[in-house]
Amino acid sequence: MLSKSTKLCKVIAIVVSVLFVVALFGGCTPKESGDKGTPGTTSPGQTATATPTSGGQQTTAPAEPAGGVAKPDVLEITREMYFGDVSDNPDLKKEFMEEFSKKFGINLKVNYYPKNEYMEKVNLAITAGEITGLVNIYGPASNVVKKRDDGVILPLDDLLADNEVWKKWQKEYPTLTELYKLPDDNQTWAVAHGFAFNFFDRAIRKDWLDNLGLPVPETLEDLYVMAKAFTENDPDGDGQKNTFGLVSSGTWNLQDIFYAHGCRLDNVGGGTITFDMEKMAWVDNMFHPEMPNALAYLKDLYLNGYLDPEVFVNTGAKMREKFYNGIAGSWFYWWNNGYSAENTIRQIHPDAAIIEIPAITGPKTKNVNQYAANGTPFILLKNTKQPKETVHWYVNLLDNEEAYWWFRYGTDRYNEYDLANKTIKRKVDPESAVGGGYASPGLIGDFPWYTSNNYIIVTGDDPALIEDYKFKLDRKMKVFEDGLSKGLLYEQPFRYDAPISETYSAISADISKAVKECLFDAVTGNKTIEEAISTYRATMKAIGAQKVLDEANKSVGTSDNFKY
Repeated sequence: MLSKSTKLCKVIAIVVSVLFVVALFGGCTPKESGDKGTPGTTSPGQTATATPTSGGQQTTAPAEPAGGVAKPDVLEITREMYFGDVSDNPDLKKEFMEEFSKKFGINLKVNYYPKNEYMEKVNLAITAGEITGLVNIYGPASNVVKKRDDGVILPLDDLLADNEVWKKWQKEYPTLTELYKLPDDNQTWAVAHGFAFNFFDRAIRKDWLDNLGLPVPETLEDLYVMAKAFTENDPDGDGQKNTFGLVSSGTWNLQDIFYAHGCRLDNVGGGTITFDMEKMAWVDNMFHPEMPNALAYLKDLYLNGYLDPEVFVNTGAKMREKFYNGIAGSWFYWWNNGYSAENTIRQIHPDAAIIEIPAITGPKTKNVNQYAANGTPFILLKNTKQPKETVHWYVNLLDNEEAYWWFRYGTDRYNEYDLANKTIKRKVDPESAVGGGYASPGLIGDFPWYTSNNYIIVTGDDPALIEDYKFKLDRKMKVFEDGLSKGLLYEQPFRYDAPISETYSAISADISKAVKECLFDAVTGNKTIEEAISTYRATMKAIGAQKVLDEANKSVGTSDNFKY
């Protein structure tokens, strides 16, 4: 678990304010809406609605704060993958609306669209005025900027100025409330769908290290020695030369090598225009003084076969497959995914063991690897009839423990909520081929106060599941705590995920192509490193990338003297 001294990720043990635990009895039914709809009878990709019933049924809705804001007639939310895709589990979709409304005294309306065309359908519905309320859209923050500039959403600062929960978050989790505070106008234009800290770390076959008598690597030099040995010294002991050290899909899973050189890549590990937290400016790290050394390091790994020779053609699935099958000895991937892969690897290699480390050091020894707390944005549409009531009560519900977990996993018919002991047992769906739980509404993600990092969440009621969860959670959290205590991890705010620049939106595909060509040419030896970077500079100048840096830095109130 996170230590109490870990300021950014402390687990808040706050007893919910008395204003939010007063149970409401009969008579708390909200006003009837003129647009209630009929649960479960709408066409696919549209809306499910439920109206709370009266009749003296007890609810657990949070009470209105002193001098508070009335509940909205309808709390309308648009979200993808509500109990699966659009045509999945229609009965669960309908039932959840009805039960949520009865329990919490708020008329909830959910719009949902097919995952593979979600944003297209959402954009059309916004244009046609078919939906209102809170709408979840894809990140990054530049998508929020576009909706703002299109004039279809509302700023939230004034609407939430008197909301006690929001004020509490501003004090305890300022990064959360500032996540979608845009730097060019200093206004908040969205609320996050979730706010859970996450990052990539390096997972390594610990059994291979032990077989070869190697220490857990800490530096670039250590990593190179390990990669070489994993390739040349038969780490799995099968008498064949059929393994290699590192696997990646492009540079996506090699970001820690760039980090260790101090030349961070962008949020998807494939571009070099990124926000420098030390300079507090947007830069192009292709021209960082250490970039030639980073490329030389990768070139050495590649040409010697210590890095997967298919690195530039691997898909993410292919990258994972090579780690699962025991061909590759290490990846740089999502935190805890290496530990999660352990059981899969053991199906082929029973003695496999994994260790995860937060970062590799090189020229850069502190603040090496980034972590971020983020969530896709919920925007508030301008055509919402009761905007203040809508966003006010949405935020209130996120701070209500029971309502939060219902938003996340569904009703207590399909989940056993022992919230006093921070334990959630998801009931097994008898129709699941793998013994999984029932489909869930998925209307919200992790938040620091209610998260899978401080609640026990298992499927089934076997006591051994809880002990196994505790073990795995402790192992997972140790990686994060080690990274913080050693000064290896630092926070990279999500609002710096991608540059706010109209030019970037127009030419991002061209920029991505130029970066990929440069990295490929440099690492494979197709060109010298100097030639590859020189070609990249000329390309970026020709496509007008200078405007990206200029516009992005203007948006954060700074400038950089770099010129292509």
